[in-house]
Amino acid sequence: MDEMLLLLGLLAFAYVGNALIAPGQVRTPGLPSGAQFMGLGFLLGPHALGVVPSDAADSFRPLAIAASSWLALVLGTAYGYAGERRLSARAFLLGFAFSACSAAAIAACVYATAKYLAHMPESDCRLLALAIGLAGCETSRQGVRWAVERGAKPGRLLRLLEELSDTYEVVPLVGLAFLFAMAPSAEASTPLSFWGWIGLPVLLGVVLGSTSALFLSSFTEAKDTWGALLGAALLGTGVAWRLGLSPVTGLFVMGVCLSLTSRHASQLRLLLSSSEPGVLLPMLLLAGALLRLPSEIGPLWVVAAAVGGRLLTRWALGFVTASIARAGPQLSNRFGWSLCCTGTINALLALSFALRFPGTVGDMVLATAAIGGISGDLIGAIGLRQALIPSEPEAAVSTT
Repeated sequence: MDEMLLLLGLLAFAYVGNALIAPGQVRTPGLPSGAQFMGLGFLLGPHALGVVPSDAADSFRPLAIAASSWLALVLGTAYGYAGERRLSARAFLLGFAFSACSAAAIAACVYATAKYLAHMPESDCRLLALAIGLAGCETSRQGVRWAVERGAKPGRLLRLLEELSDTYEVVPLVGLAFLFAMAPSAEASTPLSFWGWIGLPVLLGVVLGSTSALFLSSFTEAKDTWGALLGAALLGTGVAWRLGLSPVTGLFVMGVCLSLTSRHASQLRLLLSSSEPGVLLPMLLLAGALLRLPSEIGPLWVVAAAVGGRLLTRWALGFVTASIARAGPQLSNRFGWSLCCTGTINALLALSFALRFPGTVGDMVLATAAIGGISGDLIGAIGLRQALIPSEPEAAVSTT
């Protein structure tokens, strides 16, 4: 009975997600990424108010795996595109460099704190540092859309921010395969080398993406391909999880292959992006319901260092972004905080890691994603409003 009520609640929130945070809606309420719904899931979950019992939340873990994989497929089809505009080589290089630098800086903060303050085992320190670094290295597409909905001033700075937000995904989503390779699943039926754990989900994504593109070529309209896409996504997710691989990496690569090889590529990007809000919102609620906040001082230090390190790192990269766009020093300082906004990757990667590595390390990654997501959205929204969104008197003057 609890599972049925939870399922109905998730379906209702999926409908709310399509109504509230679907692209094209104006003045969407709440935080840019919808991170408040992860907080709501925690409040309703077994570790807070207990509205959702622990066994009911645990029974929906397969649904969370499928949801995170589907979102990875959506991100893969849209990778490197701003609408229908293919981004330049400079945008790809900057997106990769910024996400890699951000992941490395955050991981260094987490590793030092976990080793020297929390005194965690070396293997846990490395795994935790890489997971939190990858989860926190994104430049949020939701933050860009949130600013545009509120009248952000067009220009070089907004354009560069949009380009960065559409080219960063390859580092965290492919990097997730490294996390799975660092601690292979004991239940995996096939023993693989370290590089085998990384290469096999990529190969699986290439095979599924190429095969799906060939199969979908027989359809005259992209809207008729829902069943085939869903079947291929579920097949890839099930095979990857059964082998102990990263389904998120496999589905992301599948989406990139579809975008590059399918004759319906532009229609598929539009079609799949329309499903993102309805999947993202229930996933945030499930992530919040599975969230367990650390109670010991050591893990608390690690979470605090991760959140603080991410905010400072993103401010520095925001300052660099504004400098590249030739903004003035005053605008660069205000814009620096804009890159603190989180998005889909933060919750998606943290949830995937927590499901694959249950226990203290997984709980810490999920707690960092929740706290960092809410605080980053609050600070990032202020930065975006100060740097890109004109005040009401200024807007009135510009339209006179």
